Amino acid sequence: MGIRQRKNNRKGGHVGSRRKHGLKKKAAQRKGHIDATSIAEPNIQKLWEQNKTIRENTEKLGISLVANKNIKYGSVGENPSKSKTELVSLLEDRAARGEALRPDHLPEGEKLALHKLIGKYGTDYRKMARDMRLNSQQHTPAVLRKKCEKFLNEESGK
Repeated sequence: MGIRQRKNNRKGGHVGSRRKHGLKKKAAQRKGHIDATSIAEPNIQKLWEQNKTIRENTEKLGISLVANKNIKYGSVGENPSKSKTELVSLLEDRAARGEALRPDHLPEGEKLALHKLIGKYGTDYRKMARDMRLNSQQHTPAVLRKKCEKFLNEESGK
């Protein structure tokens, strides 16, 4: 270990470029910028502009930056926005199709445990709940019933 590394370790600082990257990222966040990859909604990711601030992007997309912001309505049921943004129309289209953001799948380890439980107990969920070896998460009979139904639906859909 060199002298410079020992000094950095004594100070509690990071050695290498990881610290620089972290500082650049924090500085960008302080300036009001955010990386589009950190946004979960794919439609927002597509429309997000890297060179604009968070506030500018949210205003352009027609979404609120502050959830508890006071919104004033003229009368009951009146919508304050006069025109739909591109994001709003994309989200309404997805809602009309009934499309979920992410499909809800069981993890592989849980599938394996449910397969063993169903093989051993069939549909006796009370006995499944008492088996501490196979039901290591200590799920209740009701939770096991829901998970088994979901597992069987996934298996029949393949």
